[in-house]
Amino acid sequence: MSVFGGDHSRFLDILQNQGFTARLEVIGTILESALHRAKYKTGCSAVSDGGDHSRFLDILQNQGFTTRLEAIGTILESALHRAKYKTGCSAVSDGGDHSRFLDILQNQGFTTRLEAIGTILESALHRAKYKTGCLAVSDGGDHSRFLDILQNQGFTTRLEAIGTILESALHRAKYKTGCSAVSDGGDHSRFLDILQNQGFTARLEAIGTILESALHRAKYKTGCSAVSDGGDHSRFLDILQNQGFTTRLEAIGTILESALHRAKYKTGCSAVSDGGDHSRFLDILQNQGFTTRLEAIGTILESALHRAKYKTGCLAVSDGGDHSRFLDILQNQGFTTRLEAIGTILESALHRAKYKTGCLAVSDGGDHSRFLDILQNQGFTAR
Repeated sequence: MSVFGGDHSRFLDILQNQGFTARLEVIGTILESALHRAKYKTGCSAVSDGGDHSRFLDILQNQGFTTRLEAIGTILESALHRAKYKTGCSAVSDGGDHSRFLDILQNQGFTTRLEAIGTILESALHRAKYKTGCLAVSDGGDHSRFLDILQNQGFTTRLEAIGTILESALHRAKYKTGCSAVSDGGDHSRFLDILQNQGFTARLEAIGTILESALHRAKYKTGCSAVSDGGDHSRFLDILQNQGFTTRLEAIGTILESALHRAKYKTGCSAVSDGGDHSRFLDILQNQGFTTRLEAIGTILESALHRAKYKTGCLAVSDGGDHSRFLDILQNQGFTTRLEAIGTILESALHRAKYKTGCLAVSDGGDHSRFLDILQNQGFTAR
């Protein structure tokens, strides 16, 4: 069946049967396409088409999605902002009541697992004028007050995936401690101290944007230029190690992508994007201990696997290469067992490639049930 007008309940049954619903963190792209394009058989139009928002949430609740909503921020952002809440609260972006918006989130049980819905929070916290009298940080508000609000709402304990908020808050605001934002030439060591004092550094998985800005724009006090400026790559990794970042690199793909591709490796291997030796690239990753925790560094993998011509003779999928061979390469490298956060790869591979089994990519109107069969056959559904 096509996702255009297909049987939504069947789609959800398939997801349930395949065991996807327990691990829905990183397949937001699939769900966003399926849930919005399909007209629900329950009589609820997709929210983006003006459908019944409360019904949309009921459907999510009934299917058991709301307990693991980390990576489907796109769905929620569309649902919560475009729909006028039946409770009488306009979407925050339309000037609605922010406290009411948060109440709605709380009532639906979303606020306990807000890792990956940064888009919602960014819109809510910045666009709304806080009832407590604190302007949004982007409007020159009181940064310490901003953090207090986050703390009071219970957000600060699970800040993994709301990097957009933190990036706006930490860079745009002039810290009350006297430290300018790093992008303005502030004191990098002080920047890290602030992060540490706020308790952010223990859970930095998903705030890659902050780290990318901090580590690349700032000239390290240790004498190491940012990698993008031709600095010493090995020194860059030492700094990361010293700061304790390398043990939790799931969501800082932006840093790694910049570091590993822009820098000429001291081992003599050019960055993959420059036509370097792909197998050597993987060796470097392995030696650094990155390959065991590749959940959130999809950017690296996407660049490496698509831009490089595999030494095995398989073109990158985006170039019309052999999809089955692409999957074999992933399998051989041991990536397929931890594919939670590399949605970019899967989205590119599964949608751009015409499957050798004769099934068009879903985005082209192909057979959705066949699409899921292919996922199953390739062993993706276990994670």
